[in-house]
Amino acid sequence: MSQRHMAENRSTPGKQPGMCFRRTKIFLFVIAIVAAVLAISWAGASSPTKTLLLGMLDFALHGKNENYNIVGDVGGVPFSIPRTVAKWVEYDDKAQNQQERKALPDERTRTTQDKLASFAFTTHFPDMELETPEVRRREREYSKETMFNTTWIDVGIHSHSATGKDALGLERSVQDIPSALNYRGPGFAYQRQPELVHGLIAYYPVRKVTSVQGKVMWSPVEDHSLYYHLDETGKVDAYIRCAFVKHDATPCSHYFYLLPTMVAEARLTYRHGLLSRWQEIQNSVRRIILGFVVEQSKTSLTQ
Repeated sequence: MSQRHMAENRSTPGKQPGMCFRRTKIFLFVIAIVAAVLAISWAGASSPTKTLLLGMLDFALHGKNENYNIVGDVGGVPFSIPRTVAKWVEYDDKAQNQQERKALPDERTRTTQDKLASFAFTTHFPDMELETPEVRRREREYSKETMFNTTWIDVGIHSHSATGKDALGLERSVQDIPSALNYRGPGFAYQRQPELVHGLIAYYPVRKVTSVQGKVMWSPVEDHSLYYHLDETGKVDAYIRCAFVKHDATPCSHYFYLLPTMVAEARLTYRHGLLSRWQEIQNSVRRIILGFVVEQSKTSLTQ
């Protein structure tokens, strides 16, 4: 090997550490500038922009993975609901701004201290299987249920301020029955049925009709049928509204409170053909809801 080549080989290793050090300093300097720019931009960014950026970061890190739980405080009780089960979720502090609501969700960052205003799920009666995306796909392929024989029940839980701290919404609904048809004009009223219907006090809509002979009669009219049940203390523990009944597919809305466990209201929607099993449905759905209570609190709850 020539002396010139030997000299080059000896000098090259001496240059590399200095060059690497300078490149590292330049790289760190660029990173510092970028970080400073991002910090300034973040401080001045609007809340919708921050929500969107966090959502995009979450999406980049987690993708479309839905295998996590929605957590929060429901009526004073810590809850945890599988994301694959919850059809819809809203927190008390959820922004009402339309653009913010369109941003990717940030449920992964919530804790059981966050007030959970409402959530919904669907369950199948009487086995009480919870609906998930996988179950929905299976039902579309194999189920023979129709609107006339389906036993799927939609469940919504509401615990925000609109529910009311006194939890007397059902009592007020019953008190309002005598005037519930006033909007239709004079002569319309709800008539209490002489016998219980499926163990429920029942009111059907009627209209006052006077014959030419002056005889007063009450004729059925198309409107909601109303039902309620009283517990052993005389308080309303179930209130049900069913649309005018023409067939078993007619929808019913069934309301009850989750007292004394929590200040929250449950609303169930199912077809009229299941009304006769309202109490079994209510008890089964209550058990599902209480099953979402986080483990450390279950021992202090009434189930």
